[in-house]
Amino acid sequence: MSTNYMIQYVLANLFQSLYQRDNLIQYQDIKSANNGVEYFYNRYFNTRTTFDILTHLNDHLLHKIPNDTNFPIENTITFPNDNITPSLYQVFQLLRPAINHVALHQPERDSSDGLQTNEKIILGSHKSSILQFNETALPKSLQLENINRSYSMKVLNDASKEVLSRLNSFKLQRTSIKSEVIDIDEQIEKLNQLKNDMNERISLISQNEMKLKDTAVAIKTRKDFVKEYGLTNKEENNCDDDILDKYLTESKSFLEDYNMNIYERTGSLPSSSQTDSPSMPQMFLPDSASDIMSNSEELSKFYDGPHRKQKYISTSLQEIYQPGSTVAIFKKAHDDDITCLDFDFPFGTMITAGYMDHTMKIWDLSARKQIGLLEGHYASINCIQMDPNFNLVVSGSKDATLKLWNIDLATEEGKDYGLKLNKPTCIHSFDSHKAEINALSLDREILVSASKDKTIKQWDLKTGKCIQNLDVAFTGTKSPKVNQKSFTLLDPPIVGALQCFETALATGTKDGLIRLWDLRAGKVVRTIEGHDGAITALKFDSTHLLTGSVDQTVRLWDLRYGNEVDKFYFESPISNVHFDNQRIVISTQSTSSVYDRISRQQWDCAQPVDFSSTVSTSQYKDGYMIEGRSNGNVSVWSV
Repeated sequence: MSTNYMIQYVLANLFQSLYQRDNLIQYQDIKSANNGVEYFYNRYFNTRTTFDILTHLNDHLLHKIPNDTNFPIENTITFPNDNITPSLYQVFQLLRPAINHVALHQPERDSSDGLQTNEKIILGSHKSSILQFNETALPKSLQLENINRSYSMKVLNDASKEVLSRLNSFKLQRTSIKSEVIDIDEQIEKLNQLKNDMNERISLISQNEMKLKDTAVAIKTRKDFVKEYGLTNKEENNCDDDILDKYLTESKSFLEDYNMNIYERTGSLPSSSQTDSPSMPQMFLPDSASDIMSNSEELSKFYDGPHRKQKYISTSLQEIYQPGSTVAIFKKAHDDDITCLDFDFPFGTMITAGYMDHTMKIWDLSARKQIGLLEGHYASINCIQMDPNFNLVVSGSKDATLKLWNIDLATEEGKDYGLKLNKPTCIHSFDSHKAEINALSLDREILVSASKDKTIKQWDLKTGKCIQNLDVAFTGTKSPKVNQKSFTLLDPPIVGALQCFETALATGTKDGLIRLWDLRAGKVVRTIEGHDGAITALKFDSTHLLTGSVDQTVRLWDLRYGNEVDKFYFESPISNVHFDNQRIVISTQSTSSVYDRISRQQWDCAQPVDFSSTVSTSQYKDGYMIEGRSNGNVSVWSV
């Protein structure tokens, strides 16, 4: 029996015979009683009679009372053990001064509810006053000044008894409070356990909810695919769209109700806010429809079809993986070196390419399995980029061609039960370059590619035509101070990296310079110097530019002023760089490193499988990094 209940029980015994309620309730039910007084209310007897019935002890029970000479009676001093729960009598003796104190300092009747003060004490409104009552002031008989003046043995003996009585009371109070603390700890433990159980239920609900979301998106995607390629039954051609389809296409309620993030981007920069830029001039606009050849008509038709991405992912899935943890490892994704890879969003679709097999594999990052294959290049694939808005991917190869691929068709062909549609997965081939493609950048309907033929070409994706040719042969004329040891590790191309956004283009070249171009005029508008070796990687947003080089450094530049704002040193050449508002991700031949821009801390992605392999390529998006290694493995990290 807890101390709180004993207190209520003792107080009820003290005051129950004084009061009776007008509104009588059912016969005794301790579970329905809110306090000690209500326990004695019933519709048959008054509280006095009820108390007599419930507290009556017959002779048989009285004979069972043990004859304990140490049983505490009034005016008897005892020293209970702190670890033993006090008896009801001791609790009553302890509370008697507090009850008297509270009763004397409260009005006789509370007009708000008709209950007298003592009854309100029992009902609990002044329970805290009783428990918190502490008689701090010593009586005059125990004050040191009076003790030191006394010459009476009787007075001193009485003072001794009072001291022992008060010490005994303090021990009882301490024991009672300790008991309450234990009860509170047990309640807290139960609440924590209940909280953990609720969190587990929330996690289970989230997982089931996510499965339904995936199913909802799969239903809509499948319906669009079946309609586009005419695979539906003829009698079903005129069937109405179901309510789920309307949720996904006409209303945002599906997203708002289930807290989903739509990965349907409109060409925004990777981190900072967008800046307005002029539209493309007339000289760069695509040709009229009458001039488009038959192979370009198929390309234009793709963009007019239902190929716009409608990918969803719940934030709860990302919360499962803590930063620095390995999400998945695809062992032997290819038989040899991973030359390049890309993915559309975390737990979405990934595409990888190997050095010798001349193919690209399509992977489901959630199911962690291969779901398709892209074949068509005649040499190794050097660069890949997935379109953020459409279900397509563009690739650049050593065979001097760029190819645009339909991911929907490729995944359908990859199914064991899928229909053989006899339609090419390659939408279009761009074949104006004269040497291998080593870098590309895709932004909306504009594609930019760099080749070892010393040219950069700008393509219109809706027509498949080259709309601008930039000559970069002049980049080899300058001879900067180059670390020759670094060049023995790599044979960098003339254009090692590039990125475009609307009319802006940034290139990093073999001479160690970064050039910023205006695609409207086809000219360099700014040149940034600082690296001592060939540029191998770069990324930019509206305010910053991040570059990596074979000189084993990574530099962060402020595009507004053209100055260097940060610099990172490594022990091997840089292969890839990525960044957003929170992190900078850097890959070298030895490892991938993550730099937190807020806490300014850096850590490495330790490879748990094979330390002998090297990092050949990497990609980073939305807090997740995927790296491909020289042994053919692909690792997914939460960073």
